Amino acid sequence: MSGRIGQIFVNDDKVTTYLCINNYPSFFCPEEARTLQMNVQLHNDSGEVIYNGMHEVAPHGSASLHVGDLLGQNECRYGMATCDFGVGNTHFFTYYLNRENQAMAIIHPQSTVGQETQGNAWRSCQGISTEGLKSLRIYHANHSKLTADIHYSLSDFHGDEVVATEGTTIAPISANYVEFTLENRGQLPKVLSLKTDKLPSPNGKALIMREYDNNRFSMSHG
Repeated sequence: MSGRIGQIFVNDDKVTTYLCINNYPSFFCPEEARTLQMNVQLHNDSGEVIYNGMHEVAPHGSASLHVGDLLGQNECRYGMATCDFGVGNTHFFTYYLNRENQAMAIIHPQSTVGQETQGNAWRSCQGISTEGLKSLRIYHANHSKLTADIHYSLSDFHGDEVVATEGTTIAPISANYVEFTLENRGQLPKVLSLKTDKLPSPNGKALIMREYDNNRFSMSHG
C-alpha cells in the first residue's frame, strides 16, 4: 500500500465529496504522455472496503469522481477515499461541497495509507473564531494500520483554559469525527485553539469544519 494516498470523504445531508485527479505525469513527459490508470477504493468507518474500481485519466487530462455516484445505493456518510496510480505517491484533490449554500472547500491528502506508527500530541496553528459560530465538527482520518483513540480539546487560543473536550476511536484505514455543541456561545473566548493528545499517523492532522450563522462554511487542514 506504499503508493496509496488517502483522504476523508463526507457523504451526508449537508456535504458531498468529489475526488479530482490530474494526469500530471503527462505534463512532465508530453511527448510520451500516457493514460493514467488508477485504482480507487472507499473505506467505511470500520475500514472495510465498500467500493473498489479502476478509472482512467486521459493524457494531459483530469477527472472528477463524485463519491455519491461511486457509492451508489451504499449509504455511507463518511470514511476514507484512497487512490493508487502506480507511479508513486500521486496526490489528488478532495472537494467538499456544501449542499445548502454551494460553498466548496478544496483540500489535498497529506498521508500515505498503511503506516506502521502513530503521531505525537498536536496543536493546530489555526485560530477558530467563535463569533457567529454555529457548529464545529472535527473530521480525522487514520492512515495507519493501528486503531487510534484520540482525545480533543478546545482552549482559549491566547491562553490554556480548556472550554470543551471530546474523544473518538478511529479504525485503521478509515475516518471518524467529533462535534462540539458550543453551548453558551456568548461565554466562549473570541478565538479557540484545537489540540489532540496524539495523531493517528505521523502527519495525520485533522480537518476542521466550521459553520456560521450567516451561512458561511469552511473546511481546512488543521
